[in-house]
Amino acid sequence: LFAVLVAAGLWRFGMVRAVPTGKGLRVINLVYSRELEWAEILRVSFAGGTPWAMLELSDTDELAVMGIQRADGAFARAEAARLAALVEHHSR
Repeated sequence: LFAVLVAAGLWRFGMVRAVPTGKGLRVINLVYSRELEWAEILRVSFAGGTPWAMLELSDTDELAVMGIQRADGAFARAEAARLAALVEHHSR
């Protein structure tokens, strides 16, 4: 039973990601997933020392993107910049 729980936890960690589509962005975090349209996303940043990239949304909410972790250093900054460029491109 313990091995099954550990395997399920590792599987869920492996599913964490942000998937861009033509319509928007699907953010899959540990506990929940959320579908966003490009127009809903105002900004991508590592705000306030958070461990993950944050999306500032048009409804004044913020959403963590656990698939982009600050601990990954330059790779995380590049991925956040790439996501910000996608938001900019689709918001025109």
